[in-house]
Amino acid sequence: VVVFDSGGMDWKQYDWSKVTTIVAFGKYDRELLCHAHANNVRVVLKATITQQNWINQKKRETWIKKKVLLARKHFMDGINLEMWDVLKPGSESYHALSYLVQETAHIFHREIPGSQVTFNVPWSPHCEIGRCYDYVAIANSCDFLHVMSFDIERRALGDCLAKPNAPYNQTLAGLSAYINLGIDSKKLIIGVPWYGYDYTCQRFLE
Repeated sequence: VVVFDSGGMDWKQYDWSKVTTIVAFGKYDRELLCHAHANNVRVVLKATITQQNWINQKKRETWIKKKVLLARKHFMDGINLEMWDVLKPGSESYHALSYLVQETAHIFHREIPGSQVTFNVPWSPHCEIGRCYDYVAIANSCDFLHVMSFDIERRALGDCLAKPNAPYNQTLAGLSAYINLGIDSKKLIIGVPWYGYDYTCQRFLE
């Protein structure tokens, strides 16, 4: 079980016999880190990638080195990468992102032995909301892909209608699509939503 922890004290209620990794994107909590390590659980950085960080190789190297130093400083066990930019397949940015993930994994694994490098991907690889990445290359470079099988309707193009957060058929179809690309199913971690939304009715369609 991988937990995305946004801060606070909820971690004291985790079932530590099930958790394997915590992705920390809240305020740094040394107590959480120590408790996790005492239970043989990894704590990894959360890093959002922007285009200014990956097009130029030297900028990529500088960005990665800063993340490695930050992880070392706080005794963390790796990094979780996330990117939201819209990319055109085959473009310079498209390939540069794959290089960034590959270089990040190589450097983290070398500088922090046993570290874990993961990447967050949409619920489906079919260029959902313009996020067209080379998912096969990214999967080959990092340890796992976190498939964000939630907010599926809210991230869809067009009108956002009151529907399930993570429809079963779409969730299964998205995972199957990654596997059909040739990505090892053992590298896919399904993201489960533990929340829902209240929709204010504006008009009835039926």
